[in-house]
Amino acid sequence: MSDIIIQNLLSPVVLFFVLGIIAALFKSDLKFPQGLSEGLSIYLLIAIGIKGGIELSHYSIQSVIGPILGALFLGVVIPFMTLFIMKWMKMGLDNSIGLAATYGSVSIVTYGAAISFLEENGTAYEGFMNALVVLMESPAILVSLLIFNILQNKKDVVLQSSHSLGFVSSSSNLIDKEVIRESLFGKAFSYF
Repeated sequence: MSDIIIQNLLSPVVLFFVLGIIAALFKSDLKFPQGLSEGLSIYLLIAIGIKGGIELSHYSIQSVIGPILGALFLGVVIPFMTLFIMKWMKMGLDNSIGLAATYGSVSIVTYGAAISFLEENGTAYEGFMNALVVLMESPAILVSLLIFNILQNKKDVVLQSSHSLGFVSSSSNLIDKEVIRESLFGKAFSYF
């Protein structure tokens, strides 16, 4: 057991994470050049998208529909659960919703570390999991934005009604169309 812990702590992913923390603590200007950072992100997104698509093509729709629906369900439910827990802990609304979006969506780096851990220990997993990672990103972010806009509209309605003579203008758009377009078709998802 201690071998696994030491192996994980000395993995490149964890060491780079620690390097980032140390650099931030000492206010270092250590960073990837913009082009390299964007190039690595694009490479990672394409690699995950291609691998997920190829693996997904080996399975019938009947065998993956349950996991797909489960991933979408978790992408919708986790933001609500996180928001409830953060409000119970008396965290501010804006930060609670930010954490709800963060915990509902999937960290691709954490996913990569988990897959690396499974492979190093010879643990089998379904190959289509890469595709499910992609599916969990959008619902959590869109649900969190929806919650934020609903609560903002409520707050605006209360403020308007207290300053006007009962006239309240309602906003018909809960989420800006540009935000939806970027969430579904932006750079992060166009590679999948």
